[in-house]
Amino acid sequence: MIENKKHITQEKLNAYRFLSGEEPTDEMLEAIMIEVAQEAKERNQRATDRYWEEMRLDIIEKQKYWGPILKDLKK
Repeated sequence: MIENKKHITQEKLNAYRFLSGEEPTDEMLEAIMIEVAQEAKERNQRATDRYWEEMRLDIIEKQKYWGPILKDLKK
């Protein structure tokens, strides 16, 4: 967990359940939002990395196909 200024413990945060009927404290909500934001950022980075890797592989595949054809056309 990312440490924040309120220093809520991971154990306390993990013990909280939204379905428990009790309202979370402001500190708990802040810690939850920080964790969610961090997870979203990491997932977005992984998706972006995966996208560019797929694009790179697609370019290589297309170059293999079109390379010889274009060389013949230049002759």
